[in-house]
Amino acid sequence: MIIDDITETIGNTPLLRIPAGVTGLKNISLYAKLEFFNPFGSLKDRIAWGMLRNELPRIKEAAQGIIENSSGNTAKAIAVLARRAGIPFKVVSALLRVKESKDMLRLLGVELEEVSGAVSCFDPSDPRDPQNLIAREVAQSRGKLFFTSQFTNQLNPQTHKETTAEEILRDLGPVDYFCSGLGTAGSTLGIAERLKEVNPKMTLVGIAAGKSDFIPGIRTIDQLLEAGIFTPEKYDEIVTVESGAAIDGVLTLIRECAVLAGPSSGAHLVGSLNYLRKIDATLARPATAVTIVCDRVEWYLSYLRERRPELFAERPKPLSIYSLPSSALLNAASISFKNTEQWVEEQKALVVDIRAAVAFEYGSFPGAINIPGEILEKLLDARNPFAGAETPVLFVCPVGEQSRRFAAQLTRLGGKGYSLEGGLMAWRSFNPGRASNVCE
Repeated sequence: MIIDDITETIGNTPLLRIPAGVTGLKNISLYAKLEFFNPFGSLKDRIAWGMLRNELPRIKEAAQGIIENSSGNTAKAIAVLARRAGIPFKVVSALLRVKESKDMLRLLGVELEEVSGAVSCFDPSDPRDPQNLIAREVAQSRGKLFFTSQFTNQLNPQTHKETTAEEILRDLGPVDYFCSGLGTAGSTLGIAERLKEVNPKMTLVGIAAGKSDFIPGIRTIDQLLEAGIFTPEKYDEIVTVESGAAIDGVLTLIRECAVLAGPSSGAHLVGSLNYLRKIDATLARPATAVTIVCDRVEWYLSYLRERRPELFAERPKPLSIYSLPSSALLNAASISFKNTEQWVEEQKALVVDIRAAVAFEYGSFPGAINIPGEILEKLLDARNPFAGAETPVLFVCPVGEQSRRFAAQLTRLGGKGYSLEGGLMAWRSFNPGRASNVCE
């Protein structure tokens, strides 16, 4: 096959039937849409091209630059398209937690601005959210910037409705179950809308990361609710998957299916099977289910090495923070936001704000010190970095989600870890005006 332009290879990706010996399903055939066959390596190639294909000539003529809020695959795809057209591209994003994604963006010559303290999905109520920062920068640029805006651009779900969903229908016909991860929600809702037009009884299963967990490309329920873009009523069922199980899914795809897929795809497989296996025996007729393989495993080798060093012939750490069991999170001790200051004074506790430095400078709990989460994660990996196991340590974050993880890990290591219930947002609401400004 000879092509004239690399964009001709976007879309028309294959569907792989996952072997029954892998799924354990008797009545349901599970198919995976292999989106890493797209030329830039992911599902996001579709929306990058969908948002830009009709705009690139105009952007070029107007001497504009492109700007976007992305932590990975969308940015990579736009970067290639922009570079190919000779258009500068800037990414404004929450901290990029996957090393290979940041390295690739640097390699592509992207201007990268990481926003400290931002969540990784759009929060319209936060003035420092990357989406809102970009909107202000675009307004101040006086027409010199074009904002693709994947979180609000209707071409995101529309592209999937017109391409990904149509390809699934062409190859399979009506689908009974569609199982997909909750990220920006553009692909899931766009595909599901079209599939439900053909089969109104189709079941839509959303897949979320476990509480306080991190799976690249998939949010936790708390993150989705915090950002205000999640509409749970559109889903028939929500399944949560822990990062450890997602990695097991990666290994299954690689070793049993010869599919070199990343962690979100592993979560998709595990989440799909967790749901489908519950209902498989109850079905009176054969059924079809579809999930997505979003991208390739090579982007995430550092993520996998942190959590499963033994896969890389390295010695595992028995008490690594990355192996923290769910039961430890559920049992993590917390302190009520209603009497926090009294408790801190009585216990002579150390308060650690785990937000990034810029967010900390805008104000925090009185007397708190700042150790950003990405640094604290390394410090607490298999050892207690705080002097004296008897000193209580209260971890604080915006909503009390990530702080639970650090509280649980410190306790696991023999220390006394606590999380601020409801986080700084709840404490500030109960104590208006009490946050200290460490810049003063």
